[in-house]
Amino acid sequence: MVKGKPIRLAQSLIKSEELMQLSDDGQILLKVHESDVIDGYYEIPVGVTTIDFAAFAECPSLQKVTLPAEITTINKGAFTYCSSLQTITFSAGVTTIGMAAFHGCSSLQTITIPAGVTTISFEAFSKCSNLQTITLPAGLTTIEDQAFSECSSLQMIVIPAGVTTISFSAFKGCSSLQTIVLPIGITTIGDWAFEECSSLQTITIPAGVTTIGLGAFSECSSLQTITLPAGITTINYNTFNGCSSLQTITLPAGITGIADNFFGCNNLNCIIIDSDHQAELERMTDLLPEKFKNKVVSKRWLDEVICFRDDQLARLIKAPQTNPLYRFFRQDARFVSKVEITNKEGKITAQACSKLPDEIFWHINEQIGKDNPYYQKAQALISSKLWPTTNEELEDYKIYVRSKVKACIKEAIKVAEDDANVYSHTLFH
Repeated sequence: MVKGKPIRLAQSLIKSEELMQLSDDGQILLKVHESDVIDGYYEIPVGVTTIDFAAFAECPSLQKVTLPAEITTINKGAFTYCSSLQTITFSAGVTTIGMAAFHGCSSLQTITIPAGVTTISFEAFSKCSNLQTITLPAGLTTIEDQAFSECSSLQMIVIPAGVTTISFSAFKGCSSLQTIVLPIGITTIGDWAFEECSSLQTITIPAGVTTIGLGAFSECSSLQTITLPAGITTINYNTFNGCSSLQTITLPAGITGIADNFFGCNNLNCIIIDSDHQAELERMTDLLPEKFKNKVVSKRWLDEVICFRDDQLARLIKAPQTNPLYRFFRQDARFVSKVEITNKEGKITAQACSKLPDEIFWHINEQIGKDNPYYQKAQALISSKLWPTTNEELEDYKIYVRSKVKACIKEAIKVAEDDANVYSHTLFH
């Protein structure tokens, strides 16, 4: 049994139970009190190798800690509810961060885990509500239950290659999380792993994932589309419940079980089954709740729809009037006399502004691509239209897409003509 002894930092009348305490050998920091913290900082004594259970727990004035090189172990609850702690600098020798070590450190904003740490323990950083960035080491293999739950300011997380399981509620309530990078070696996404990640719009699930737990993406209210890999055979209860923005989901062939209420998504309008075999499409459709049976399309069908949509959007690129520069360079602009253009052969050609050929503008459009404002407008309008799931709906979809693209081109032509008329009026009247 380790006996604690008080260490006096200065002559005072402080009671012994209010003084920092070390183990008899000086290697374990047992307890630090508010009175030991000076101007928000506490300097850990040389020789300490272990921060013990709850050593700094509930030190509200602690703002900054630097761990000496000798420290290897941070035990459970070591800094729990240090609500003013903003910065902690780990020593390279740290290999263990215990359960709930930084639980409730609501002012902590950024943290880099040392290379020697292989496990993020249970609730290690849960409820760190201001934590925005965290860097995980390449050698990490385990993220335990609720490790980062309710880190509501965390925006991005990159999971190292050695991690194979995202555990129970590991990122639950990370409401600002927009980007999650999962390694190819992941096989399991645990129960409620990403529940209430309400800013997450898209996630790529690696091909090796074979298990997605109960409620794994429940209440991810911004999630718009998701593709499940071929190894998934069962979709569990509440997997996508409350995903109110989810419009499209791709299911692999071979799924054998779909739990009740696995969706609960009011806006889901397209369930893509990655199979061209009619018998498999019918079998999987039978597994779905009744209200989703008419949402099913094959992957090949959807590919055809996407191809049609993209061909129509390409019309915008080839319409010179949609180029933002068209209205300026098609007229006798007073501020430019010519434009020089380098072609693929490296030759430079010059054209007077009023005589630039239409081909120049759509070549520029090809470079601008999806940044073209008319392209973006048409794409947004088309995206609001539900994916067709029957031949009748497909014909209606084609009419809709053609009309929106045509309307955007007509708008661009009108803007160019109106500008030309204004410019002509300025010159000659």
